[in-house]
Amino acid sequence: EEGAVVFNFPDPDPVPPPIMQFENVSFAYTKGHPIIRNADFSVDSDSRIALVGANGCGKTTLLKLLVGELEPSSGLVKRSGKVRVGLFTQHFVDQLDLKVSAVEYFQREFPGTSAQDARTQLGRFGITGDTPLQTLNTLSGGQKSRVVFALIAARKPHVLLLDEPSNHLDIETIEGLAQSLTTYQGGVLMVSHDQRLISLVCDEVWVIENQTVTRWKGDVLSYRKHLESNMTFTIAK
Repeated sequence: EEGAVVFNFPDPDPVPPPIMQFENVSFAYTKGHPIIRNADFSVDSDSRIALVGANGCGKTTLLKLLVGELEPSSGLVKRSGKVRVGLFTQHFVDQLDLKVSAVEYFQREFPGTSAQDARTQLGRFGITGDTPLQTLNTLSGGQKSRVVFALIAARKPHVLLLDEPSNHLDIETIEGLAQSLTTYQGGVLMVSHDQRLISLVCDEVWVIENQTVTRWKGDVLSYRKHLESNMTFTIAK
């Protein structure tokens, strides 16, 4: 079994708020079927936000709008030109060339980096020993996640946008990620089904429901209780 890992996200240089902002943003993939309507929402360098809602409600779409992968159908998405964004997506494996080693991939992403410096950075995220020299297709899902986190951290982001970051991570590594995020001095916006991770890291809960984005007046536990109290059960006959 692998030991516990404490991730090392460097503290970014200060940037005045807001660093990312929605102003009356609406978005639809097809006309007449909006996913998000009239959203007013901001992320600052001290934000600790959990974005929650039913599957398919638009959480990943909102992240794509924030980073500019999608353009709003109406309204404005403002991003400070000085802000570096670290984006971790559910499909992180698609970002990796599995035929090369973690060191080679790191050097490709950061030209001029020595193999030793690449290994040092990867080591901060638990990729140690001979593992950085193995081809990425031989690594576990959790190890691939750590490689992506190491790449993100090397860019010294002002804000982390995390879409299901605990997928493929064991309990000890999730604890290490939570510990790192609580001391990280940049902003965090997280989409996660891991209630404990949210509870440890986030102090705001924003809900996407019925195409609207609203701040929940409470923590993630009270939101869960709200969902449970509104559940209806049917028995098939």
